[in-house]
Amino acid sequence: MLDEPCAVNGRRTFLHRLDPRTKILGSLAFSFFVASIDALPAAFTAFFFSLFVLALARPPLGRTAVLLSAANGFILFLWLFLPFSIPGETAFLFGPFRPTWEGIERAALLTVRSNAILCFTLAFVTATPVAGIAQGLRGLSVPEKLVSLFFFTYRYALEIGKEYSRILKAAEIRCFRPRTNMHTYRHVAYLVGMLLVNSYERGLRVRSAMVCRGFRGRLPVLEPAVVKKSDVFSLVVLAFVIFTVGVIHG
Repeated sequence: MLDEPCAVNGRRTFLHRLDPRTKILGSLAFSFFVASIDALPAAFTAFFFSLFVLALARPPLGRTAVLLSAANGFILFLWLFLPFSIPGETAFLFGPFRPTWEGIERAALLTVRSNAILCFTLAFVTATPVAGIAQGLRGLSVPEKLVSLFFFTYRYALEIGKEYSRILKAAEIRCFRPRTNMHTYRHVAYLVGMLLVNSYERGLRVRSAMVCRGFRGRLPVLEPAVVKKSDVFSLVVLAFVIFTVGVIHG
């Protein structure tokens, strides 16, 4: 069974019942729209709307907070450079540094836009299993090889992570303690090599097992995708929100 920490098991919301193609198209349209916003009021409007959509998905709060914190850890670097690198009116003096209002505004705009896109995308990822995303990509005429590559990459990246933990634990049982010396570097290289070899051999076994079960390069469809009235309604509402935000803050 796939390990999908963002998914809410046993909970079916309105977003869960939408067709995967609707969710993918909606996420792409909203992301492109938010990325084109160049005003803070419009960015905040899009951010609050994405928070509302995320609340509709009812994701696990702990896992969602961890993901958002990790993403904003990278965004934090923007605040270390943009306020001091964009010319403009000086906001205040910070030792030898002179942050500008233009730089602060640009950093704030990128932060709000990034979080709006992240929350909106996370809402649909929460409400869609990986198999459903793969089925939606196929329904949007994405090449079958790319769909399979996406699905198996996600599926076996988790397995590679477990294999890495197993090898590392075996090394620690044998008194391996990482330090900054050649002994540690040599054993880390051995660990990576063993991981690559074990992953390759596991891939061969998985492929043989799938071929024995009739796999011919195409993932089976468990539930045929059907566009319902709720899908059309959702896309219309999203288009209305995008149009309204664009008109009011354009």
